[in-house]
Amino acid sequence: MSATYHISHYREVAQVENEHFWFRARGSMLAGLIERFIPKNDRRSFLEVGCGTGIMLRVLDNLGYRVVGLDVNEAALTYAKNSCPAARFVRQSLYTFQSKQKFSGVGAFDVLEHQTRDRLFLRRCWDMLEKDGTFLLTVPAGKWLWSSLDDIGGHKRRYEPGELREKLRTAGFHVHYMNYWNVFSLPWYILFRMYTKRQTSVPVVPMYLRVPHPLVNAMLYYLLRLEQLFFLWCPFPRGATLVVYATKVGV
Repeated sequence: MSATYHISHYREVAQVENEHFWFRARGSMLAGLIERFIPKNDRRSFLEVGCGTGIMLRVLDNLGYRVVGLDVNEAALTYAKNSCPAARFVRQSLYTFQSKQKFSGVGAFDVLEHQTRDRLFLRRCWDMLEKDGTFLLTVPAGKWLWSSLDDIGGHKRRYEPGELREKLRTAGFHVHYMNYWNVFSLPWYILFRMYTKRQTSVPVVPMYLRVPHPLVNAMLYYLLRLEQLFFLWCPFPRGATLVVYATKVGV
């Protein structure tokens, strides 16, 4: 996550992530991406940068990786240790983290947008990888979707595909796959942002992280699972998230 990510957000995420449609669907989507592109014998070691409360570490562990969670926030790691006891954890910034071990996979899931120096962040991820190692990335997409939620969440930017592809190339990555996600649920995000603009007295983040009504929560979850049937094969023109599978080039 981010050093400036408010400590209460981790508590709120930990309370809802096992049932909230977005967290559950994101885990399923990334598991599908890994199973599509990364053979089992290449799933050796994985460093998650900004592991937060550890929900993705659990997914990666179930897929056969030996996982390491890196985060600057002590509160986040407390939750992460409960979420994925099999992981090894390091409380440190990526910018100062030193490791003799190179990893077969590195991931940053909704972390890059918090970084002031996103190009340096990507290069440090490159440094952590074995030659031809796998890099997985998710970021919020579409500058047109910027809202107060981005401000409160500590985001520095939302990304467009061309900009992100160029930054990855400069950092030393070859992008094999990039696509939008959160496509079928995009109207929900637009409506939510329109609603929060009018609710100036209501805290936005707790409202966003609250699990919707069970019927709505189930509907949005299965809508995103339906999207997943097309996600790996169909380039989407718009969405709320960009997902990247890339590999390290050079030495």
